[in-house]
Amino acid sequence: MTLDEYNLAVKAILGEQQEVAQEAVKLWMSDSAHVMNPEFVKLLSRQGALVERLAQFNVEGMLGIGRSCNPWARHGALATPSRSPTRAADNEHL
Repeated sequence: MTLDEYNLAVKAILGEQQEVAQEAVKLWMSDSAHVMNPEFVKLLSRQGALVERLAQFNVEGMLGIGRSCNPWARHGALATPSRSPTRAADNEHL
């Protein structure tokens, strides 16, 4: 995944979060932002899912474990990187 692809994905998630925030403010202004209101609970759940998606996306990107984030992924299959030439050279004396 390139940095541009990452930025586009994050912008999409943040755009969804902005929509949720605007809807929550409307509910708050109408004094309907409370846990007894199913619409408000739905917004909270949606926000929680967005935060979880963003966190998972970032962790997978940092660790390189997501198929879309793995720099070694080719054509849908996960490949293992070959040994680094520097590491091989460091271990030749063993």
